[in-house]
Amino acid sequence: MPRTVGRVEAFAAENLYAHTALLASQRSAAVLVSDDVFGGGERAVLEARSLGVAAVVEPDNPKLAELLTSPLYDHAYYAAQMSAGLALLDLRIAQTARS
Repeated sequence: MPRTVGRVEAFAAENLYAHTALLASQRSAAVLVSDDVFGGGERAVLEARSLGVAAVVEPDNPKLAELLTSPLYDHAYYAAQMSAGLALLDLRIAQTARS
């Protein structure tokens, strides 16, 4: 299951079930995400980064390479975004009710 990338032992995330990949990636120095540009890999890259594990992507996949440096959002960020959206909705409902 592990594969060596340079001197880093990596796990190919697409070949594991999700729970096994999670357990394996927590013990790994890196997670190899070898999906092509036409499908998959985004979640594996973001989950590895959120666990503090390096993600290794193929150099010909700019979509996954971008995720290596993009912001990581957590549950607090999403909760704040949802709260802001609901507040806007409440405001619009209140404005409509007054009309």
